Amino acid sequence: KLRETVSVKDFGAVGDGVTDDTAAIQAAIDTGKSVFVPNGTYRIENTLTFSVFGQVFYGESNEDTVLKQYHNGDLIHLDAVVHLRNFKLLGQKSTYTVGSGINITTASMNGIELNSVACNYFPEYGITMVAPGQDNFLIAHCETSHNDLDGIYMRGTNNLLLSHLSQENGRDGIVLNTATTTAQNCTSYKNTRFQLQPAFLMGMPLLRQL
Repeated sequence: KLRETVSVKDFGAVGDGVTDDTAAIQAAIDTGKSVFVPNGTYRIENTLTFSVFGQVFYGESNEDTVLKQYHNGDLIHLDAVVHLRNFKLLGQKSTYTVGSGINITTASMNGIELNSVACNYFPEYGITMVAPGQDNFLIAHCETSHNDLDGIYMRGTNNLLLSHLSQENGRDGIVLNTATTTAQNCTSYKNTRFQLQPAFLMGMPLLRQL
């Protein structure tokens, strides 16, 4: 039986912070199988694109599995319902002028999950989504910090469950133009402009603004 999970190492990824691992990781993603990323720092020189629905992409540790930006552009682009778990995306806003950690453009889909993912130091957004008709979106135990624009910018989502830390971003901490959001154990602080900009929000007592 063919394996249901592949490792980026199977495709030649090194994770030493020097070798360009973009093609190896994209090849693993393109199998459509679940993809495991062992600890290491992976140099990414072009946007990683996900287009297979239901795919899982997960790291060994959300501290020690690092994908690092080495180009002007987004680090991850989601064009499908994907589950991303347990790794850190690291931008280089002092070197590059364009790019977000995760950019989501899939419309009218159900069930995207970001769990234990950090998106820090990007020249634009940590996490951004402008895609109408997204339902049942989960952002859990994630972090966006020190990005030049907003930590999270979301537009067009229904039923967003948010558990998140957003700090020291250059514009707003969390921007939610969403129909229904339930916030649990969220913290947004020391962002330059606003800590939270909600259009509609349920669970306000559970959201701290410092």
